[in-house]
Amino acid sequence: MKITYFLLVLVFLFSLTFAQSSMVVYKNNFAVISFTKEVSLKKGVNFVSLDEIPQNVSPDSFFILPLKEAKIVEILYPPKGIMIESPEDMKEDLVIFYIQPSINWAAQHMVFIDGEKVRFNTNINIRNSSGMSFQSAKISVLAGEVNIENGLPRMEKAVVAEQAFSLAIPAPESVEGYKIYNLPGEWNISQGSITIVPLLDAWVKNAEKKYIYEVDSGSKNAIIKWIIANTNENGLGIPLPQGLLKIFTLNGGKVVFIGESNISDIPENEKIEVVQGKDFDLLGESKILDRKVEKIKDYTYETITAQITLTNRKDEDVTIEVLDNIYGDFQILSSTHPYEKIDEDTIRFIVKVSKNSTYNITYSYKVKK
Repeated sequence: MKITYFLLVLVFLFSLTFAQSSMVVYKNNFAVISFTKEVSLKKGVNFVSLDEIPQNVSPDSFFILPLKEAKIVEILYPPKGIMIESPEDMKEDLVIFYIQPSINWAAQHMVFIDGEKVRFNTNINIRNSSGMSFQSAKISVLAGEVNIENGLPRMEKAVVAEQAFSLAIPAPESVEGYKIYNLPGEWNISQGSITIVPLLDAWVKNAEKKYIYEVDSGSKNAIIKWIIANTNENGLGIPLPQGLLKIFTLNGGKVVFIGESNISDIPENEKIEVVQGKDFDLLGESKILDRKVEKIKDYTYETITAQITLTNRKDEDVTIEVLDNIYGDFQILSSTHPYEKIDEDTIRFIVKVSKNSTYNITYSYKVKK
């Protein structure tokens, strides 16, 4: 019996043809490795080795599907092989796929400001801490939030090596509610490495810079926010994956880092909104000038008169967007400056403040408690 088993192993080691393996990498710290394996089967029960699958793969994380008429009788675990029954002498194609933990990817975005010109850049960083290396693989990365009921096993972080590639990547495809980016060519993903793949590099035609002072922010400084339309007309126009965006500017021939902000997944034709930081020279202060409380029937009403003072210490005129959150059922009674109610709790003022000057907004409102 042992001799027969050994001969079966030898026969099938010499009768295998491998198709190219594919790797789909997820942000959840795992990848799905898949390939098609052609095997020659004799009529009856056959043994097929699974040397391509790591021996420490979880029993609930690897799968095998015959594409023709053969039937799997038993999968041996650890995954050394399968017993498969064939109705006749034939060639069978097996689709084999498994989940490999400790591989992930992240999007790295960058905005580069050069005077009036703005450049937008995105790279995909693939980290392999799985303890395995993968050669000549077709690689894709999937963007979106995949539901996972149980956490996947993690491995210790490996020492990082870095490679850089300059490749154009086709527009992502939609896959069952997610976006998948297919990297062109074949890739060698070594254990302990970071592979950096350029995704996008474009000059943005219209980037809007806003100064925003929010009354309830706890800060006296206005924030600087950039808004960029993700459209073809604006030089972009592809789905952008969630990731950290860093902002740099060119000043006197030197590059200066000026802030960073996380962005969520941005579909095509939506807006990228990122906070750069707090402006040194634009200040705001809010105070209550008067407060009255009265009770009418079963309700309490509070009438408040508030004042916002904006200070511009720049040598140029600026426009500041002022936001005040008024919680509850409220009504604006009077205001020295035009306003709009942008949601049920928030009013907005758009104020132009001259250079080296201050500007006051006074307004009254009644809140039903």
